[in-house]
Formats: sequence, structure tokens, C-alpha cells
Amino acid sequence: MATGVSDIERLARLFNLGSDGAAYQVDSNRQLTPQNASCVTRMLESGHGQEVIDMAIEYGVKGVTAKQKALVLAVAMCARQTRDPRT
Repeated sequence: MATGVSDIERLARLFNLGSDGAAYQVDSNRQLTPQNASCVTRMLESGHGQEVIDMAIEYGVKGVTAKQKALVLAVAMCARQTRDPRT
């Protein structure tokens, strides 16, 4: 994992680029999976699921992403991986 990049910044990358990694790769066959969204898992494990939800709502309402697949994936991961009723 690259140093100096927070998970919230990686979440923004995920929502904007479809991957939380440092490099964007154009590949039409590439699927969005929980493995591409490791920042969401780390945020959930550290109790920051509400931040994931809030950011997904913000990006969805403002319409700042070209596609909403990453937003849906993040919300689904929150629903599946946490017992916190707020997320």
C-alpha cells in the first residue's frame, strides 16, 4: 500500500476511477469487485462505515461520477460486512 494516501482518499479514487489503486488502467473486461475496493473493507473494519455511506450518498446526489457501479459496490459491502446499524 502506498504511504501518505488515506483510505478516504482511496475511496474517492474508487468512486471516480473504479479502483482504489494509484494507477488507472483502461480495460473494458475489468470487473469491479470487493478486491478492487480494499479501502472500503479497511474502513469498515476500523469503524468508519458511516463515512463510506455518507461519501457514496454525496457522490450519488451530486452526480460527480460517470458510472455509479463503485457507489453501489461500496454500499453493498457496507450492508454485507458490518453489524453497525448506521451503515
